Amino acid sequence: MNKAFIREPEDDGRAYCPRCKTLGRPVDYGTLDTHIRPESRGKMQDSAWFCAFPRCDVAYFNLFGGVVLMDELKAPVY
Repeated sequence: MNKAFIREPEDDGRAYCPRCKTLGRPVDYGTLDTHIRPESRGKMQDSAWFCAFPRCDVAYFNLFGGVVLMDELKAPVY
C-alpha cells in the first residue's frame, strides 16, 4: 500500500517503554532529581516517563531514546 494513504497515529500524550512496551507514567524534574544519580541525570530533560514493570531494567525513559536504567538510580524504586 502506498504510504501516502496511511494515516499516522495521533499523539495522545502516552509513551511506552522502549524495552518492555509497558505504558509509562509521566514524571517531572522533581522525581527525576530525587531518584537518578547525578552522573546519569543529564540523560533526561525536565520530564520523562517511569516504567513500572518490575522485571524491566529501564526505570525512566523519554521520547528521544534516552533511558535511565535501574542501576543508575540512588535507591531501588520498586
